[in-house]
Amino acid sequence: ATFSVTVQEEAKEVRDAQDVATKKSNDIIAYLKKEGIDEKDVQTTDYSVYPQYDYINSICREGYCPPGEQVLRAFQVSQTLTVKVRDTQKAGELLSGVGSRGVSSVSGLNFTIDDQDALEAEARDKAIAKAKAKAEVLAKSLGVSIVRVVGFSEDGYYPPMPYAYGRGGDVMTTVESKVAPEIPVGQNKITSNVTVTYEVR
Repeated sequence: ATFSVTVQEEAKEVRDAQDVATKKSNDIIAYLKKEGIDEKDVQTTDYSVYPQYDYINSICREGYCPPGEQVLRAFQVSQTLTVKVRDTQKAGELLSGVGSRGVSSVSGLNFTIDDQDALEAEARDKAIAKAKAKAEVLAKSLGVSIVRVVGFSEDGYYPPMPYAYGRGGDVMTTVESKVAPEIPVGQNKITSNVTVTYEVR
């Protein structure tokens, strides 16, 4: 699970706003480390300083209204941290924890797969095994023997089939779990669709 935490502070001087924002960010990072989040899973993804202006309208006299002017009010310092939570059951607790530490916003809660390549390979292996099993059944029904694989494609491209073929697909999913407060994890799916072409005789 990943989410973003933003701290925004305003002050007349940039340094003053930076000091307050830095203290809050450090408190959040210390809390996350205390809760078992690895330092490599907390990343600063945005840091910015912007002047903040007020628009002051001038007083109209004798039917003439001079243009207003912008007056510098303060400087705003904004820092955004992106947090990765590998134990999804702790996501709700951590959202509540950082939210109580003076943050300006918490956003972007997403559930992702950490090692997608390994799961894609596993799904592909299952799809190939299904394709092979279907080809063997078809070959037996036709009274022919499978000689060798002469073609292979994955994910949507299906070439002409001059011989018997088998086609299979399977899905790998994460385990569904729930976290408090009422944040269902749901499922992430990885699907592999393959076409295997066999030479028969």
